[in-house]
Amino acid sequence: MNKLLIFLLTLAGSAPGSPSAPDPSAMVVTQPPMRVESALGAWLGTLVQADGTRHPIEVSFTDGLRPETLFAYFRTGDPARPHTTLRRLGRLADDTLLFELREGGHIALRLVSGRLVGEVVDPAGQLAGKATRGIELSRTRP
Repeated sequence: MNKLLIFLLTLAGSAPGSPSAPDPSAMVVTQPPMRVESALGAWLGTLVQADGTRHPIEVSFTDGLRPETLFAYFRTGDPARPHTTLRRLGRLADDTLLFELREGGHIALRLVSGRLVGEVVDPAGQLAGKATRGIELSRTRP
Protein backbone atom coordinates (compact mmCIF):
# COMPACT_ATOMS: atom_id res chain seq x y z
CA MET A 1 0.00 0.00 0.00
CA ASN A 2 2.85 2.42 0.84
CA LYS A 3 4.52 1.73 -2.51
CA LEU A 4 1.28 2.58 -4.31
CA LEU A 5 0.98 5.84 -2.34
CA ILE A 6 4.60 6.80 -3.16
CA PHE A 7 3.99 6.00 -6.84
CA LEU A 8 0.87 8.18 -6.93
CA LEU A 9 2.63 11.05 -5.15
CA THR A 10 5.49 10.82 -7.64
CA LEU A 11 3.03 11.11 -10.51
CA ALA A 12 1.37 14.10 -8.85
CA GLY A 13 4.70 15.93 -8.62
CA SER A 14 4.92 16.80 -4.93
CA ALA A 15 3.89 15.49 -1.55
CA PRO A 16 0.91 17.11 0.19
CA GLY A 17 1.95 20.11 2.23
CA SER A 18 5.39 20.48 0.59
CA PRO A 19 6.21 23.75 -1.19
CA SER A 20 6.26 23.44 -4.94
CA ALA A 21 9.31 24.48 -6.94
CA PRO A 22 9.04 27.73 -8.94
CA ASP A 23 8.33 27.48 -12.60
CA PRO A 24 11.72 27.36 -14.42
CA SER A 25 10.66 30.19 -16.74
CA ALA A 26 10.26 32.47 -13.70
CA MET A 27 13.98 32.08 -12.91
CA VAL A 28 15.26 32.99 -16.39
CA VAL A 29 16.48 36.55 -16.88
CA THR A 30 15.82 37.57 -20.43
CA GLN A 31 17.81 40.14 -22.32
CA PRO A 32 16.72 41.77 -25.55
CA PRO A 33 18.48 40.47 -28.66
CA MET A 34 21.76 42.15 -29.56
CA ARG A 35 21.54 44.79 -32.29
CA VAL A 36 24.37 46.60 -34.05
CA GLU A 37 22.96 49.92 -32.80
CA SER A 38 23.50 48.72 -29.22
CA ALA A 39 27.27 48.85 -29.68
CA LEU A 40 27.70 52.13 -31.57
CA GLY A 41 29.82 54.69 -29.75
CA ALA A 42 32.94 54.66 -27.59
CA TRP A 43 33.86 51.97 -25.06
CA LEU A 44 36.70 51.61 -22.57
CA GLY A 45 37.90 48.44 -20.89
CA THR A 46 40.59 45.82 -20.47
CA LEU A 47 42.10 42.90 -22.33
CA VAL A 48 43.08 40.08 -20.00
CA GLN A 49 45.72 37.64 -21.23
CA ALA A 50 45.79 33.98 -20.29
CA ASP A 51 48.53 34.70 -17.71
CA GLY A 52 46.39 37.41 -16.07
CA THR A 53 48.22 40.40 -17.58
CA ARG A 54 45.80 43.28 -18.13
CA HIS A 55 46.02 45.83 -20.96
CA PRO A 56 43.84 48.92 -21.34
CA ILE A 57 41.79 49.09 -24.52
CA GLU A 58 39.58 51.71 -26.14
CA VAL A 59 37.07 50.69 -28.79
CA SER A 60 34.93 52.85 -31.06
CA PHE A 61 32.13 51.34 -33.14
CA THR A 62 30.64 53.03 -36.22
CA ASP A 63 28.09 51.96 -38.82
CA GLY A 64 29.22 49.38 -41.35
CA LEU A 65 28.66 49.14 -45.07
CA ARG A 66 25.59 46.89 -44.86
CA PRO A 67 22.91 46.12 -42.29
CA GLU A 68 24.16 44.00 -39.38
CA THR A 69 27.77 45.18 -39.91
CA LEU A 70 29.91 47.76 -38.15
CA PHE A 71 33.47 49.06 -38.08
CA ALA A 72 35.48 48.84 -34.89
CA TYR A 73 38.62 50.75 -34.02
CA PHE A 74 40.53 48.89 -31.29
CA ARG A 75 43.23 50.97 -29.57
CA THR A 76 45.60 49.37 -27.10
CA GLY A 77 48.72 50.54 -25.39
CA ASP A 78 50.66 50.48 -22.18
CA PRO A 79 54.11 51.68 -21.10
CA ALA A 80 55.77 48.51 -22.43
CA ARG A 81 54.24 48.76 -25.94
CA PRO A 82 53.46 51.72 -28.18
CA HIS A 83 49.84 52.48 -28.95
CA THR A 84 48.31 50.28 -31.61
CA THR A 85 45.09 51.01 -33.50
CA LEU A 86 43.43 48.17 -35.37
CA ARG A 87 40.43 48.73 -37.68
CA ARG A 88 38.16 45.78 -38.42
CA LEU A 89 34.81 45.25 -40.12
CA GLY A 90 32.56 43.13 -37.94
CA ARG A 91 29.20 41.47 -38.23
CA LEU A 92 26.41 40.43 -35.94
CA ALA A 93 25.84 36.67 -35.74
CA ASP A 94 23.65 34.99 -33.12
CA ASP A 95 23.76 37.92 -30.64
CA THR A 96 27.56 38.10 -30.97
CA LEU A 97 29.66 40.78 -32.66
CA LEU A 98 32.42 39.00 -34.59
CA PHE A 99 35.65 40.56 -35.91
CA GLU A 100 38.19 38.49 -37.80
CA LEU A 101 41.92 38.79 -37.10
CA ARG A 102 44.92 37.46 -39.02
CA GLU A 103 45.94 33.79 -38.86
CA GLY A 104 42.44 32.59 -37.94
CA GLY A 105 42.04 34.83 -34.89
CA HIS A 106 38.88 36.63 -33.88
CA ILE A 107 37.24 38.96 -31.41
CA ALA A 108 33.78 37.90 -30.20
CA LEU A 109 31.68 40.27 -28.07
CA ARG A 110 28.30 39.82 -26.38
CA LEU A 111 26.19 42.44 -24.63
CA VAL A 112 25.71 41.43 -20.98
CA SER A 113 24.08 43.83 -18.51
CA GLY A 114 25.08 46.89 -20.52
CA ARG A 115 28.71 45.77 -20.98
CA LEU A 116 30.42 44.11 -23.92
CA VAL A 117 32.26 40.98 -22.81
CA GLY A 118 33.92 38.25 -24.79
CA GLU A 119 37.09 36.66 -25.98
CA VAL A 120 40.06 37.58 -28.14
CA VAL A 121 41.98 34.88 -29.97
CA ASP A 122 44.97 36.60 -31.57
CA PRO A 123 47.61 34.16 -32.88
CA ALA A 124 49.28 36.93 -34.92
CA GLY A 125 49.66 39.25 -31.92
CA GLN A 126 47.86 42.17 -33.54
CA LEU A 127 46.57 43.63 -30.26
CA ALA A 128 48.67 42.78 -27.21
CA GLY A 129 50.49 39.46 -27.46
CA LYS A 130 49.58 36.08 -28.88
CA ALA A 131 47.66 34.43 -26.04
CA THR A 132 43.93 33.83 -25.92
CA ARG A 133 42.35 36.31 -23.56
CA GLY A 134 39.14 37.90 -22.39
CA ILE A 135 37.85 41.38 -23.03
CA GLU A 136 35.41 43.53 -21.09
CA LEU A 137 34.17 46.96 -22.19
CA SER A 138 32.03 49.67 -20.61
CA ARG A 139 30.40 52.44 -22.65
CA THR A 140 31.94 55.87 -22.26
CA ARG A 141 29.70 57.71 -24.74
CA PRO A 142 27.06 56.84 -27.36
